[in-house]
Order: sequence, then structure tokens, then C-alpha cells
Amino acid sequence: TEHMEMPASSACGVIANIEHESNFNPNALGDGGTSYGICQWHNPSRWDQLIAFCNENGYEWDTMDGQLYYLEYEITQGGEAHTGIYGILMGQPETGQGAYQAGYEWCVRFERPNDPENKALSRGWSAQNNWYPRYSDSRRKQ
Repeated sequence: TEHMEMPASSACGVIANIEHESNFNPNALGDGGTSYGICQWHNPSRWDQLIAFCNENGYEWDTMDGQLYYLEYEITQGGEAHTGIYGILMGQPETGQGAYQAGYEWCVRFERPNDPENKALSRGWSAQNNWYPRYSDSRRKQ
């Protein structure tokens, strides 16, 4: 997310979701083996699109780097999951509340898990309280 120049608050929202979805394991399987990777792309369409994108662009689809490149493509260029999330992320303020909102919105609009409301609350909290204190610009300057 650094080369996208995403606000740290928004990156923390994405990180909180990736942690909850896969614990940062690019080979994580979920949903009874039908979802894959750091964002648990669901088969057949999103998982297949991850593989196709990486193969077409010279990335390894089963690595963190390949999946992050696909994630960037999916939210900036299209794909069924982008649903305006990129603009939301880019518009978040550099605050703990911005991190919360990014985590919440990413969960509801991009991940779309079962029980999205409760999961979004939890991921927003994690973004604000676990990740943002580590990676905010004010923290780095201290």
C-alpha cells in the first residue's frame, strides 16, 4: 500500500482486515477450502481472477507480493469487489478515527464476510487501537 500513497490510517484498516482474514498467510484457505490468500478471495471468480492477473503480469499468485499487486489492481482498476473502496480509503483523515473507518468500510465493502456488522466493528477497533498507534505519521516522528 505504500506505493499507492494511501494514508497510514487507511493502510491500518486494510492491515486489520488482512490479519483477521488470513493472519498474513498468503496460502491461507478458508470457507471450507473455497477461499484463498491474504484477503480470502472466494472461488471461483475472485480466486481465479487473482491467479489470472498474477500469471498475466509475471507475479506469483501464492506470495504476499503477488497478492498485494492484485489487491492494488482490484481496488484501483476494477474487479467485482472494488465498490468504491479506493476513494473511501484515499479520503480518510490521518487519525485513529480514520483508521477505524477504513477498517470498517474495507470489511463491509471489500471483504463482505458473514456477520459483516460485528466483524466490521471489530476490525475497525483493531485498526484504530492496534495498528494505527504503530504506523501513524505522528508515531514515526517521535
